[in-house]
Amino acid sequence: MDFRKILTVFLSVFVLLAARPGFAADVNELERRLDIVSEELDKMKNSSGGSGIAHRTSVHGYGEIHWIDDPDGDYTVDQHRFVIGVHSEITDWIHLNAEIDFEHAAQELEFEFGHLDFLVSNALNFRAGTMLMPMGNLNEFHEPNNF
Repeated sequence: MDFRKILTVFLSVFVLLAARPGFAADVNELERRLDIVSEELDKMKNSSGGSGIAHRTSVHGYGEIHWIDDPDGDYTVDQHRFVIGVHSEITDWIHLNAEIDFEHAAQELEFEFGHLDFLVSNALNFRAGTMLMPMGNLNEFHEPNNF
């Protein structure tokens, strides 16, 4: 074997072996960065910024006001109803729904409904609490059909 071939083989092996630690350093740097990002993600999950019950709870409401005109020119305003409701995902599988109904300017207060839904699986769920029974002129959303 001549000297050039030996030198070429030697230099080729040297270049290949020398390049390997650089690749390993890049992998180590990527692993370090991945660990940092994972730690930051865990901190975000555990903070109150996005996973607390307040972020899984919504409050809603609606109202109805009647304006009644008399032929004499008098008028009457009746705050027929004002409803405040809450929906909360207490856990991934337990949900709370409730509504309180203030009727006729809070002269009458009614607990409209309140129940817990236990979402066991796609095929099996349980509901416990005070539920509306849609009957007669009332539909599932407890509003008269003739509105």
